[in-house]
Amino acid sequence: MKEFVFGSGEIVGMLSKADFSLGKYDVKNVYFYEILAEDELISDLDGFEGIVGMGIGDDSPLPSFLDYVVNQKSIPSLFSVYLSREENSKKSKIIFGGADEDYFKGQPKYYNVNDPFYWAIDMEGIFVGDQDTGLCSKQNKCKAVIDTGTSFFASSTMNIIKIASNKLFFHHFL
Repeated sequence: MKEFVFGSGEIVGMLSKADFSLGKYDVKNVYFYEILAEDELISDLDGFEGIVGMGIGDDSPLPSFLDYVVNQKSIPSLFSVYLSREENSKKSKIIFGGADEDYFKGQPKYYNVNDPFYWAIDMEGIFVGDQDTGLCSKQNKCKAVIDTGTSFFASSTMNIIKIASNKLFFHHFL
């Protein structure tokens, strides 16, 4: 048994091992934490039964899910993420083995990951609606963490103050 913080809540989990099927792909003998108990913040999530990390090369004593995928060569080494703008939507998804053209127009954009543990990329701009916040540029790139497991927005204190003081931000998101 292990207790730890996940996202904005706390869970109690037990180390388990199972085979995962993702559509037509199978990943065998994957260790993960099966959730046995969670606080109210986590328990409101439907179908939340376990945690499988997506980080690469982290300091965890267990391989991540992607370590299994790479070592077993079970899924093509491409995945895509679609995040719905609808509040409380269950339409967001991760697609392993490629991308679904129903979820984008034009050519996909690829970004180099500069910190594989956090899936961090360099960002050249932060916009609120159509307004550039001026916090990042091609000359002064910001680090952005692509994390499908949380809804947190994190940055330096000064950047948060600048974004939060923008009236357009509050109008757009409230």
